[in-house]
Amino acid sequence: MTQFLSQVEGSTDRRQGEETMTSIASQCLFCAHFKEDYTCEAFPEEIPEKVLLNKKDHRLEIKGDNGIRWRPSEIGTVHPLGPIPT
Repeated sequence: MTQFLSQVEGSTDRRQGEETMTSIASQCLFCAHFKEDYTCEAFPEEIPEKVLLNKKDHRLEIKGDNGIRWRPSEIGTVHPLGPIPT
């Protein structure tokens, strides 16, 4: 499942005609509840792919998360998706 650690998107820089890569780390890597076997306190069986790929922001409720939300793994950790959407 290591393919979920980061999501890579390719784009072309039209000024130079070169392809650039942007990597966005999974929110799970920065969560205090994350375990190396791709489970966590919220999802003890397996973290859903949409959460691992940042398609669902786990600071918000996700069905089946047992009421447990993303929490920074260290003081000062910033969520990779930026501020919580309003």
